[in-house]
Amino acid sequence: MPRLIFNNKEQIQLNKEKWEMLIVDDEEEVHSITKSVLKKLVYENKSLKFHHAYSGNQAVEILKNNPNISLVLLDVVMETNEAGLDVVKIVRDELKNDLVRIILRTGQPGSAPEKDIILNYDINDYKEKTELTSTKLFTSVITALRSYKELKTTQNNEKGLAQIIEANKIIYEQQSFDLLVDNTLIQLNKFINLDEESLSNNQQINFVKYVNNHFKSLKNVGVENSDTNLDELFQQVIDLQSNVINEDYYIGYFEISEDNIYLLYFNNYNKLNETKKSVLSIFLSNVTVAFKNLFLHDQVVSTLDEKKRDLEQRVQVAALEITKKDKLIQNHSRLAQLGEMISMIAHQWRQPLNAIAANSIGIETKLSLEEDDEILLTKKRQTELYTFIYSKLDNIEKHVQSLSLTIDNFRDFYKPSKEKKLTTV
Repeated sequence: MPRLIFNNKEQIQLNKEKWEMLIVDDEEEVHSITKSVLKKLVYENKSLKFHHAYSGNQAVEILKNNPNISLVLLDVVMETNEAGLDVVKIVRDELKNDLVRIILRTGQPGSAPEKDIILNYDINDYKEKTELTSTKLFTSVITALRSYKELKTTQNNEKGLAQIIEANKIIYEQQSFDLLVDNTLIQLNKFINLDEESLSNNQQINFVKYVNNHFKSLKNVGVENSDTNLDELFQQVIDLQSNVINEDYYIGYFEISEDNIYLLYFNNYNKLNETKKSVLSIFLSNVTVAFKNLFLHDQVVSTLDEKKRDLEQRVQVAALEITKKDKLIQNHSRLAQLGEMISMIAHQWRQPLNAIAANSIGIETKLSLEEDDEILLTKKRQTELYTFIYSKLDNIEKHVQSLSLTIDNFRDFYKPSKEKKLTTV
């Protein structure tokens, strides 16, 4: 439970951060008394830092320029009778600042009735200056700071949850291992340092791969702490095969496969509140799923590539076999056609050859019959004989030309015709 502690430098070491408080009043004496009463107040190991405004307009400017102000002690009557109330409206409606706690203090309660003010204005407390003793002022301030802290924690948790949801979307969209690692570390660093400025100076995040009994750093964020022997810590995680949380660091164990083991280290873990730790645990679980999905995706792609290459080789072999078979079939077809062609040539030649033989036999027979004929000695008979022989020779020549034409036709059988001819479709 938070304690109210008076600042004693010998007993405690105060946090460098402070609660920022704005005192708004047109009386200088009110500022002095308030500061004097509260200057030694310490809450959650943090002291107070004071801002001073002497009018409503000045208060608004200070609040615009200092969004980390936790508490406003606000006078109602200043340059106008409702100057303080106008400040409340501007802070809540225009500046949209719902976190800062506002305590109204008035010396003229009649001009600003408490019931009306509480109902109509978004304030957190209403005090008359006469009743605000030192003890009551302490009580009011501590109550307001406690409320501010809880609201701030809730707001940070909402921001953290929204960021983790967005981070999950980002990491699931990554299609390469390097991009996934980069975005995981970026989103993790943003989440750890969300509204925690004091962590940014010493924040360290390392992403490591366990290879051949050694730890290989793949990516890191922040300045490495030379005082910490990370290899010893990493070896403990490898031996346990689980996440390790100790002192001020967190080491996540990611076993994607037997040959793919990764570690995620970051410090300042114990400075996170329980809600942020729970949300962070969900984020890291999603990171594990994202890495496994990417690994499986790469495996599937690799397997498909191998199958594709194997299929291409098989197709090439099959294509060669088909080409060989096509050529073999073509050769067989040509041989068959050649056989048919020879048969056709024999058929085409048979009749002319018979005719040539018949004419030759006719000439031979004619000469043998008239060899001893004396009539052949006459000129008329010789002319008749020559005429007969020449007619037979002409027949033989015609049949020889027919044989020659047949050879030419079959010789061009395999040659593609380059002659263009008109045809009707």
